[in-house]
Amino acid sequence: MCVSSSAGQTAGTAICWGWDFNGECTPPSGQKFVKVSAGHRFSLGINSNNQIVHWGWTANGRGNIPSGDVFVQVSAGYDHGLALDATGNVYAWGGGDPNAGLGWDQGTVPSDPRGDSVYTQVSAGEAFNLVLRADGTIWHWGRDSEGQDDIPHNETGASGFVPYVAIDAGGHHGIGLRADGSIQVWGGQNYTCTTQGVLPSFPSDTPFIAVGAGHITSYAVKSDRSVVWWGGCNGCNTEPVNHIDIQHAFIDGGYGHAYARTASSHVYAWGSPCTPGGGTLVFAEPHEVPSFLANAVVLSAATGHSNHHNIVIIMD
Repeated sequence: MCVSSSAGQTAGTAICWGWDFNGECTPPSGQKFVKVSAGHRFSLGINSNNQIVHWGWTANGRGNIPSGDVFVQVSAGYDHGLALDATGNVYAWGGGDPNAGLGWDQGTVPSDPRGDSVYTQVSAGEAFNLVLRADGTIWHWGRDSEGQDDIPHNETGASGFVPYVAIDAGGHHGIGLRADGSIQVWGGQNYTCTTQGVLPSFPSDTPFIAVGAGHITSYAVKSDRSVVWWGGCNGCNTEPVNHIDIQHAFIDGGYGHAYARTASSHVYAWGSPCTPGGGTLVFAEPHEVPSFLANAVVLSAATGHSNHHNIVIIMD
């Protein structure tokens, strides 16, 4: 998901739907949120006081959230969290779940190999992180066995360098939007699906305005608000419905589903459930939207590449 700053944004009520294995679909009462993010069986939000709130599974450090600063972004991975404060500092925690693969250090913040930097956006993958620097380059750390660190055109001194302006980390790949409206994608190699990290051929004059990554899918919104997608070869139907006449403002992918927020601030979803049994279903399957949200004004939305639930913030 393309995460934007929470500064000056209206706070609202968090609504979740999908599976609720460990309380990840049960937001704490009495809280108003400006940002939310969905991880594997846990959820993160930034409340109206600009503090991080966790709900759901706490195992393997998922619940060890930082405090004391003014936070503007938060992103949940499989077993770890990533956050950005108002002065451009990055925080990470968790990362101890063996199911995510140990030894990738996704829950700690190493030294940036390019020295001290101011950061503008963060996005947590399954066991890796992507961080956008103020100079338009991307910093990766964590898992790299599927090419998550093979970020194209990422050197400011290179001929034809165009700064990145938005990033999103999927399950095993990354996608980025550049200042000229072009997109780049990387990673996903040697995994179940190897096409999510391979950029399709688009007309050279096709400008994009937003990007999103699911577990094994990539999405991009064109300037005419239509959507292109690729990947998704695990048998789950993640292709947007054909009758779309909606102006897309945001799009993102989950594990086997996806959803979008429209320019009129409504939300819809599609795909195949592709979810394991054993969890408590809240409201609706993650590829469906609860009927009472049909006319809700959605302020912000989140799904996650390694989870089976969605979160939206609605205007009260």
